Amino acid sequence: MDRMHFPSGQDDANEAFGLRRVIRVRPEHTGGAFAIFEENVPEGAGPPLHVHQREHETFTVIEGRIRFRAAEEEFVAEAGDIVLIPPGTPHTFQGKGPGIARALVQLSPGAAAGFFEAVTAEGLSPPADMARIEEIAAAHNIAFVGPPLD
Repeated sequence: MDRMHFPSGQDDANEAFGLRRVIRVRPEHTGGAFAIFEENVPEGAGPPLHVHQREHETFTVIEGRIRFRAAEEEFVAEAGDIVLIPPGTPHTFQGKGPGIARALVQLSPGAAAGFFEAVTAEGLSPPADMARIEEIAAAHNIAFVGPPLD
């Protein structure tokens, strides 16, 4: 680990999939072991159903409510709740409202965080750019397997 303190305001932000995400701990800070980002999830917004082939994804809901679908389960997580998505599990989520929910998200290992940066760097957004987004996702061991929650 190349540092131990990550002050607020010294982060990298992006808005892939219309969700503001602030990368707090980058994978290069942890030798690739994990990445941590804070994600804002507006009411009704969320990504398509997807699978991380290698990563455990852990959501800690900081504020608001987020609806999740993971494998065959569907539930709403509220502030203080933790949601763990194991590798290979189809999942998606959506801001439940009212307003914007916030979650601290950890990916372990952390390389998949590069997906968001690559999508943002190319200025891509679904559905128009989905073919290119899927190529980038595959390079980060992510597969889109269905639509967002309705």
